[in-house]
Amino acid sequence: MYKKLLNRILIFSCIVVLLMNPLEIKADTVPDSDAVDRYVKTYIDRNGLPGASVVIVKDGKIIHEKGYGHDAEGNALTENSLMRVGSASKSFTAFSVLQLVDEGKIRLDDTVAAHLPELTMNDVRFREITIRQLISHTSGIPNPTIVPSAKSIEEGIRRLEGWKLMWNPGEKYNYSNPNYWVLARLVEVISGLPFEDYLKQNIFIPLGMNETLSTINTSDEVEGLSQGFLTAFGTAFPWTELEQMYAGAGGVITTASDMGKWLSMHMNIGMNAEGERLISEALLDESYSAQPGSSRYGLGWSLSSPHVKPARISYSGALSTVQAQQDLVPSSGYAVAVILNCFTSTLEHSYEISSGIIQLTEGAASRRKNAHTDNYRLRHRSPDDSLHPSGDKRDT
Repeated sequence: MYKKLLNRILIFSCIVVLLMNPLEIKADTVPDSDAVDRYVKTYIDRNGLPGASVVIVKDGKIIHEKGYGHDAEGNALTENSLMRVGSASKSFTAFSVLQLVDEGKIRLDDTVAAHLPELTMNDVRFREITIRQLISHTSGIPNPTIVPSAKSIEEGIRRLEGWKLMWNPGEKYNYSNPNYWVLARLVEVISGLPFEDYLKQNIFIPLGMNETLSTINTSDEVEGLSQGFLTAFGTAFPWTELEQMYAGAGGVITTASDMGKWLSMHMNIGMNAEGERLISEALLDESYSAQPGSSRYGLGWSLSSPHVKPARISYSGALSTVQAQQDLVPSSGYAVAVILNCFTSTLEHSYEISSGIIQLTEGAASRRKNAHTDNYRLRHRSPDDSLHPSGDKRDT
């Protein structure tokens, strides 16, 4: 009798434990889609923004993708609407270079001049610039304000011929789009493919990013890409993107849905949905780590400052008609991308929206912390392992 009673108590106790600590992710352990919808809709309405496209990833899987608002033609934005992402493109450029490093074709600390003899500057110090310094913005190359279009990336980097470095290579950080023009040309020379073809064959196709492409100039025609907006005083005005060459530095055109596949690969430690590895875990870790001369910038990623909670690995982008933000949150397994079809000079709305969504995910993450934190840490790095936070300034 006593033994039967004891068995019943033990069975009941096990049921209670399982109910309190479920082994699987239940519906209430992810942010409620309605809550995300309310937050984004309220934000864009309150700030007079025409539209946004959003994707949320959890543990390498897309759990929410949706468009809000409208484009310049009055059509509803969706998760499949083509949009520019500006400097968030640099993460793709850096990744392509790291793939070539992974294959042993180049090394991060090789000098650029050793692989690009066509590159010249009016400064003998340029021969000391390494590939790592280009990716981490510590090359000393200045950042011009006006950038005319070019017929090719090769033609574009010839503009550096009369330039001088701002300081010695590796001495300090200075954000410079030309660093990434040169990197795009490096990819072309080493791979033997046009830069846009390399991205397509080695990143976009393997990830199933079927709508994504890369262009050399903002003026290049792209079917399905609608005009963006400029906002001021709470009003959005349709605006034509300013003409410039931005290959490597800002030329990726994509959708929120495709960005979800890109972020999923990062949260899957470099593997796509089929388990195919696109890059080694060691190089992925290196890309998330602060580089010499740059305490808050990795290799194609920015690192959050200590006061930003939760810590995140990010990249933002902006052109005259768009703003974009991508965030990886290693501590929770979430990742978020926000693309806006407008530019606001006074506030980085894409960053603010992404941060708000991350806070929503933190509420969900806290509900499953006890059941899943240990398992997650076995598969992923903790923030202290992968981040070297410094400043929270976003790059464009």
